[in-house]
Amino acid sequence: MVRPKEFRRIYTLNFTEGERQLEYSHSDVLIELENGAAAMLEIVQSQLNSGSYNLKFKPTETTIDYRLSKNGEESMKYLKRLIFMNFPDLATRDVYLNVDLEQ
Repeated sequence: MVRPKEFRRIYTLNFTEGERQLEYSHSDVLIELENGAAAMLEIVQSQLNSGSYNLKFKPTETTIDYRLSKNGEESMKYLKRLIFMNFPDLATRDVYLNVDLEQ
């Protein structure tokens, strides 16, 4: 069992026409493992075999058939969306260079 701890929207600095602008890059999900350690959600790809899994989301009691793939990013993007949908109160931060943009 893993527990989502935080949803992060990651930004990068983009230079266009002499101006600097923060631009959305991707989203990360920080999770808590069974042993209490924190990790990025992508650790799932290295710990589980590719294949089909039934995921049960505790707050909504929703069970979803999920296909994990070790190739590409699509299965992880889908898993992040499922987490975001099933944990609407999950702490969310906008981050650039590991600094919270809201502070």
